[in-house]
Amino acid sequence: MLNHITGPISKVISFSITIMYDAIASPYPVPTFFLTTNP
Repeated sequence: MLNHITGPISKVISFSITIMYDAIASPYPVPTFFLTTNP
């Protein structure tokens, strides 16, 4: 039951982390970082 709630939340968190990672370290490929956070 918690997984139904934490699932979408973790996706949003990992997505915002990817955006922040893109803003901080723009030379690095963000799709690779995004794939590591989402199996």
